[in-house]
Parts: sequence; structure tokens; C-alpha cells
Amino acid sequence: MQEKISTLCSYRPNLAFSIFCGVLKSDTISDNPSPGLDGTIVWQTHLFEDNSPNLNYDYEGAEKTRQLINKISEYYYPSFVNCLFPQVNADQLDASEVKSYTLAVKRKVQIITYSVFLNYIDFFYFPGNILIYCFRVDYDEFTLKEIIACNEIIRKSRPEDLELLKDFFTTHKLTTADCVGNKLKVFSVIDHSLHLDDSYSIDCLLYDFGTCSPVGTSIGLGDNPSLRPSKTYFSNLMTLNKISVFESWSALCLYDTLVVLTHESLNQFNWEFRYFRLLYIHSLFIKSFLSELNKEFYLNNDAKDLITVFDNFNRRFNIREISYNFLPQIIFERIHAGLDIDKELEDIRESSREMTIG
Repeated sequence: MQEKISTLCSYRPNLAFSIFCGVLKSDTISDNPSPGLDGTIVWQTHLFEDNSPNLNYDYEGAEKTRQLINKISEYYYPSFVNCLFPQVNADQLDASEVKSYTLAVKRKVQIITYSVFLNYIDFFYFPGNILIYCFRVDYDEFTLKEIIACNEIIRKSRPEDLELLKDFFTTHKLTTADCVGNKLKVFSVIDHSLHLDDSYSIDCLLYDFGTCSPVGTSIGLGDNPSLRPSKTYFSNLMTLNKISVFESWSALCLYDTLVVLTHESLNQFNWEFRYFRLLYIHSLFIKSFLSELNKEFYLNNDAKDLITVFDNFNRRFNIREISYNFLPQIIFERIHAGLDIDKELEDIRESSREMTIG
């Protein structure tokens, strides 16, 4: 079995990439609501529906992006789409509240001991002085072992120490103190040709990727067998956090990671545009806003003002039914479960009741 794990460690998937996400909260963000970096443009899609890349990020890319945004209203409720792509004069919210930008990088960068292809950096400005930034790393010719190791290194790095983000942090006068959380979120997609069995199943690989653990950890083998999960914990994760709808792919949504394993069936556009750009970014904003608001309640600031802020946010952004189709709704709900958003809502509502009564 150890030999099988070693073989898996050296396996190179058909295609693999990870999108790392960080959340910042600072007054300097609202003072300067743009990245301020050379080459930054208003957000454009990175992939088109035929899975071809956006190579030039020019006028044609902007027009195709606009068409895609209009088209997704066929799949998602307009109120949900408007949360991320607000339209001028829309009833739900003012267009100035949400802005997004893209910086196409498309070159190799050095991160610790790894040379990785950095595809782009995106910046999403939300109400509440919240900024979500994300960057895609492509793992061409990387082994499973190298991908997991690199994911772990990057997500634990101080963002202002990463060469690709230094200028941005300097421009906005940001530091680690402005970061929400102590590590980056990781959205990983791996397309493979593996045929696994019960001795080390797809669920095992999902767990190892989702926890950024060496291949084999889930069954007590690999580079760190001492981290093997208990049967109860492993079973609970697969029951509560796994998405399994079609035989061709499965996913695991955890607090810090979301990993997708597809078997020779990857549709990059779906996962990057329809699911990551819409579902994950929206959910991460919801989680971040609620988490920060919970802190304000804990500090016992003006209850009336906080309750008003929460009510406005809840009405505008906290949309629970988001799609005409079943699959996006399932993925959305699993992401919410992984990020523990309902617990944040429950805590805020309890604080609101206590302050109202008090």
C-alpha cells in the first residue's frame, strides 16, 4: 500500500489550479477603492464559455464579459447576480457599493522553493470596508505531492510578504493586522485520470487535498501518518461537506478550502466563472461581513445602529435561494455549511434579541 501512495504522490494530473483568497478590512480600502496597480482594469472573465482563455483583456474581452453577465441571469436569480454585478439604478443596491478589478499577470513567479505560473489577481471591493483579493496559480506538470505542498505554503504565507502582493499592500498601507483570518482560503480544481479503489478512495484524496495533508494521510500513510483522522471525523466530513452529484466529479467544502476532483471531465468555465466567481466569492463576503459584525456586537457598540446595519445587509446580500437550477443551489449550500455561515447568523440574531430586550 505504501508503494501505491508513493505512486500517487508522483502522479501528474491532466490539469490543476488553485485560486487563493484573502480578506481585508480597513478604512484605507474605502478611501482608495481601486488596486492602484499598473495594468489593472475593470474585472473581466478569465475564461469564456468554450473554455478558451481571455488572452488580451481588451475591449472584446470586456464585451464578452458583459454578455456572460447578462446570460447568467438565465441560471441565477437577478437579485443574486446583482449582488456581485450591480446594475446602475437597480433597486437592490447602489452600483457604487461593489467594484471589481483584474490584473492579468500570466508569468512565472517564485514562491519559496516553487516556481509557479501566476495567472491573474482579482480584487473585489464590498460594503463594510471589506476587500477580497484572489489569485490563480496554475500547476502545470506538478505532481499531487507538489500541489498539496505548494497550497499549504502559499495559504500560510503572510500576504504582504508574497512578491505578487507587496505593491498592493504598500499602496493601501495595509498590514497583516488588516487581514481577516490567519490564512488564505484555497479553491482547488484537479482533473485526473486515476482509478482508485476502496483502499484509497476518491474520498481519501478529497480529504488529503482539502486539509492540505500529504497524500496518504487519510489512511495513516504518507509523509505524516500521525495526522490520520478518526473514522467518526472523516465520516462526518464526507456526510456534511462533500458534494457528490455525478460520477464524473466530487468536491469537499471545508472552512479554509474547497477542492474539486474531476475525472477527465473538467469544465473550467463552470468552476471558475459560474461557481467560484459567483458562489464562492459571494459566500466569502457574507462570512466576512457577518464575522466582523459579530465582533462589533461583542464589543457592545450601539445596538440600534448595528441592528440596522445587519437588517440592511440581510435584505440586500444574504440571499438564500439563488438559482433556477438545482446544482448551483446545492454547491452554494455546501459552501455555506463549510464556512459555517449559519452559526454567524445565529449568533448575530441572538445578540440582536438580547440588545433589543436590554
